Amino acid sequence: VRIVLDPTAPLMAPGDPARIRQAVDNVLSNAMRYAPPGSCIRISAEVAEGRTRVEVTDEGPGFSAELLPVAFERFRREDKVRTRSAAEASHAGSGLGLAIVRTVLRSHGGDAQVFNRVDQTGARVLLSWPAPPSSQLATPSELVTVEPPARNPRR
Repeated sequence: VRIVLDPTAPLMAPGDPARIRQAVDNVLSNAMRYAPPGSCIRISAEVAEGRTRVEVTDEGPGFSAELLPVAFERFRREDKVRTRSAAEASHAGSGLGLAIVRTVLRSHGGDAQVFNRVDQTGARVLLSWPAPPSSQLATPSELVTVEPPARNPRR
């Protein structure tokens, strides 16, 4: 699976770095779990119009119609998970990841949303929280820095 990060420059936004990182990691883990081999996961981030927005899209099966309205409830998972083999089920998760994501975002005055991509070839998860003007950012310890991945030269 290929991961593409946009923007390509570091982005600084307010928030508890450990908690925001936990939320993004949970969303990214889900995307990697469901993205088929050879597909692309795209992470975009921006601070605009007073909001910090991080969006993760994948090319997996997306969310079922039944799961979309309840995806952030604790212990909610796709029903297909229950029919997997023991080996597959061990990688399926507990159904707490997205509940944690929403809790983190709401604790920052924001929220999280899930969608299926318009072309029905994957999922979109949007994280959003308030971003004060840069002149009001207090200290570097209160900032979250999203850095582009290091580029490894081909060997």
